[in-house]
Amino acid sequence: MMSEPRKTLPVSETDKLFDEVYRKAFAEELTKQPERFDELSKALFTIELGSLSVYTLLLKFLIKQYITLFWPFVVITYVCWIIAMIWTLKGFMPKEYAVLGSQTQRGEVLSFEDKKLTIAEFYQAVTEHKKAKLFTAIKWFVAGLLCIFISLIVNI
Repeated sequence: MMSEPRKTLPVSETDKLFDEVYRKAFAEELTKQPERFDELSKALFTIELGSLSVYTLLLKFLIKQYITLFWPFVVITYVCWIIAMIWTLKGFMPKEYAVLGSQTQRGEVLSFEDKKLTIAEFYQAVTEHKKAKLFTAIKWFVAGLLCIFISLIVNI
């Protein structure tokens, strides 16, 4: 059974304008993501450095009070936080990409075997790179926090 083509209303000029505005806003959001991950990395690095400093001061105070600590967890905490700081700094380091500067997206002209990235793929790759490094840093930082809690529980 053949169905009749559906009759639709033509797209209004207002809809065309909003469609263009939405596409532009979407593209701007994609290009701003790496910058946002950089800002998040800066904040995380500040938190990591501050936590390391506060923890060191607290340890100095606790040692003066002759409270015994479970030292392996203290060492593991420092190691975890230093590794977290290294991963955070790795997220800041730029990675080299081969980019086709004139091609925004893959089309019929470009095959997927081509090693060079389009502009859209470049922004996506940079975002994924920064996200992976930042999430790894967060995992190491949280592992350091868990070591603090475990060492406190062992001492109680």
